[in-house]
Order: sequence, then structure tokens, then C-alpha cells
Amino acid sequence: MMQLSRRDFLKISGLTLSAAVLPVNSVSAAEGIQLGRVVDGTMQVFQHPSLASKQVTQFWKDMVLPIAEEVDGEQTKRLGPKWYRIGNIGFAHASWMQPVEIRFQEPTGEIRFTGSLAEVTVPFVDVYQNHSEESPRLYRYYYGSTHWV
Repeated sequence: MMQLSRRDFLKISGLTLSAAVLPVNSVSAAEGIQLGRVVDGTMQVFQHPSLASKQVTQFWKDMVLPIAEEVDGEQTKRLGPKWYRIGNIGFAHASWMQPVEIRFQEPTGEIRFTGSLAEVTVPFVDVYQNHSEESPRLYRYYYGSTHWV
């Protein structure tokens, strides 16, 4: 099993954010802002919080978007009434997004030889086999999940 120091884990976490929808220079400004990560292959955004409303755009899995507010909208047999207003773009059903935040953490030192528990506090973290740019991605860990490192 690959040993990864806490410092390397946090570096990887930070690098992963550059792959998010947010521009690189706005990542620090996004700390503490309510965001949502698209959980499925594609997510439709509608003009109003209703599937019958006009579709204005769509986003793809793992894109990170600003959630302006939570609203009650159309409820169907499969979907509850909770919808999110995505910035000034439109509305997406809450079941299509995972609410996430960007909460940077200060390293607390080296990880014990036996390992330590770490929580993902950014939308997602990609884990690679080694530090090489050609290294394949092994895993993608998502916000709120915990892992032994």
C-alpha cells in the first residue's frame, strides 16, 4: 500500500480544485460559500424549479457550481420538492447535486506509522499512483468522506 504523508494528501487536495469549474484564482474566495457538486453523468438546469420548465443548460459529473438558495419546487413521484438555484443560471433538483464546501485545513504534522483518519473537506480529491504527471488516477474521494492515510 502506498504511504502518503498528510502534507502530500493536502497538496493533492489543493491541486484537485484546479480541475473544478471554479477558476483557479477564485478558489480562495469560494471558501465558506455553499457549493454543489454534480453527482451524475449530466444534470439539467431549468428556468424554473420544475421539470416542465424550459431547460437552459446542463452540467457534467463532478462540476462544482454555486448554490444561491434552496427552494421548494415541483414534486414528482420520483423527486422531492427541494431544488437549488444555481447562481443566476436556473434551477436544478437537489437529488442531482451533493452540497459541498471548500474548507482548507492546516496540516497538524506527520501521519503516524499506523495511519491517520482524514476527511475530505473540498469537493473531491484525486489520488494518483505517484507524483508523476503521467501517473494514472487510482481513486476519486468525495466531500465528507473519511479515509485512512
